[in-house]
Amino acid sequence: MKKCILIGLSSTVVAMIIGIAPDVNIVATAAETISEAQAKSTSTISASVGITDLVYIATGETLAYPLTVNSPVNVNGLLVPPGSVIPGEFRPVAGGSQYFADRVLIGGNPYPLSVTSDLINDFKDPRETTFGATLGDALIGAAAGAALGPIGAVGGALIGAIIGNVSAPQVVELMPNQTLTLYVQ
Repeated sequence: MKKCILIGLSSTVVAMIIGIAPDVNIVATAAETISEAQAKSTSTISASVGITDLVYIATGETLAYPLTVNSPVNVNGLLVPPGSVIPGEFRPVAGGSQYFADRVLIGGNPYPLSVTSDLINDFKDPRETTFGATLGDALIGAAAGAALGPIGAVGGALIGAIIGNVSAPQVVELMPNQTLTLYVQ
């Protein structure tokens, strides 16, 4: 009797070699269709904000928004294909906002995955510092200073423009199809 050593073969292949017809249902998930070579092991994930218009997040505001994975990655043995969804939220932190998430949806199935983004810096709301907004603040200041005469009106306009610009709220801006780097925790 000959002995045969089969190394590295699955039980299905071994069963077929020795003539047993296994009853096997093979179902490939989205994660299984990506080869190890396509998904390099990483501690960062590139994901996009799928919006078509600018979105402003006010200081102190939390915005729940899902991101979409851009390219296949292997995170601690979990194959994450492109198009997977990372449901999370932009949270206020000192100096702006940061994205936080605790799972990824692969083919609609949730898997634990803790990620955060870099700080997204806040700045003066550009909608409040445009020429039109500054002109409106100047007109309000001029009207208030008009009781003091022509010089008061000019001074009031100048003060109104300065105060309006200085008092503009801080916001974080999200741009259409902006890509964020998410860091695996």
